[in-house]
Amino acid sequence: MKPSTLLSRLLFAAALLSGVATVPPAPAKDLAPYDADHFFAMDRLVRMELKVAPADWEMLSRQHRSLIRTLRTDVAPEDRESPFDYVKAELTIDGIPVGAVAVRKKGFVGSLTADRPSLKIQLDEYDREKTFAGLDTLTLNNNRQDPSRLQQVVGYHVFRQAGVPASRCNLAVVAVNGKSLGVYANVESLDKRFFRHRQPGGKGTLWEGTVCDFSPEAVKRFERKFGPKGAASRLEAVVAALKRPDDEVLDALAQVIDLEAFYRFWAAEVLVGHWDGYASNRNNYFVYHDAGTDRLVFLPWG
Repeated sequence: MKPSTLLSRLLFAAALLSGVATVPPAPAKDLAPYDADHFFAMDRLVRMELKVAPADWEMLSRQHRSLIRTLRTDVAPEDRESPFDYVKAELTIDGIPVGAVAVRKKGFVGSLTADRPSLKIQLDEYDREKTFAGLDTLTLNNNRQDPSRLQQVVGYHVFRQAGVPASRCNLAVVAVNGKSLGVYANVESLDKRFFRHRQPGGKGTLWEGTVCDFSPEAVKRFERKFGPKGAASRLEAVVAALKRPDDEVLDALAQVIDLEAFYRFWAAEVLVGHWDGYASNRNNYFVYHDAGTDRLVFLPWG
């Protein structure tokens, strides 16, 4: 046997013995002919069509979220049963078949309606490798309180221009079972992918703030979206900092919150008139604990 032949066979045998480590991971089944920047481009109108069993759509449309239940503090929000159920649907985006997806209603008080429900769509519910423009989750807000349908698109743009980590957003025409529901805000979902895209290799914990704040009781209403449960100690650290004497509060807060980032977030909320956000109503916002800096960062929502 020639030395070169022996070497090649030894290398082949070693590859077999090493198993899956030598096999590259299967690429995600991304169905879009463009990337997320184009998908969320502000100068285009996305077209989405859903086909849902009529009985499922009727059930989804009628589901409701209770204010009293939301205000509970005896059970962590992430441990409660969701008020909204996912149903199976077929989705088409810009004429491109996406296939089976899971869709549910979303929203709270002002945005809840049976006629044009806001929607959350999980693209990978029935195929964990499936994405569209790198996304596995879509968020469609019905703009119920905005006749212009433009406030979220402009508002998120202002936040990003102010240096605040904020979702990209444009407009989408949504149809269900052939009936147009009109123009929705197509908002980039705040999920693990969002933070990996902006901070490769970074790790952290994300909470959603709905009618909650950093008072001893209201802090229990933060809903952890991902990250370790023990990270809640960082929220409690803000509660503790706010109890310090007046001349010590800012220094104490600076140990747990990225204050420069918070000032930008706060100013942008006021600038766009986000009356149902953190500054005005302690609602519609997210808080992210950056494990790298060990500081909390605020993000807009709504």
